[in-house]
Amino acid sequence: GGHRELIRDGETGILFKAGNGKSLKESLQRALDDKTLIGRLTHQAYHWVCREREWKLTTEVYSKVYKLALGLMDSAATQLALTSLVTINSRNLI
Repeated sequence: GGHRELIRDGETGILFKAGNGKSLKESLQRALDDKTLIGRLTHQAYHWVCREREWKLTTEVYSKVYKLALGLMDSAATQLALTSLVTINSRNLI
């Protein structure tokens, strides 16, 4: 369970297998057993969101998507936008 595009297991959160109670229990136990884990995950997740989900960057991405969908870009601008969207998507922003 969890959003793999947002959570990196052990880095920005803890994932478990959806629909698997044993996996959920193990993930919860992991959090309870490691006294520093939650603080570390919280810190790393906060900084990841601040860096990767910044409003300015997010709105630029969606602006390009809408312009592409509406056909408001010439071919050179379209190619540049597609290249940047692929790069951004590889960073898990959309």
